[in-house]
Amino acid sequence: MIIESHKKDRYREAGMQDVRKNNVIHDHSGTAYRILEVVFGLGSWNMLIQHMDRRYTQPIPCDRINQYLVRE
Repeated sequence: MIIESHKKDRYREAGMQDVRKNNVIHDHSGTAYRILEVVFGLGSWNMLIQHMDRRYTQPIPCDRINQYLVRE
């Protein structure tokens, strides 16, 4: 008899403690991004994130981190 355990990925809302270089974050559709760099410029924190298939890179403000999820 084979018993299979279906492990589900568990996600939680990302917070400022998750803003670290090389951390992987996910949007609500499940797309994964890697944080490449966190920079301070002109009074605001920004992070440079890259799509995991490496097609594009985009800067976003760190205060929008709560729109993303991280794996527990």
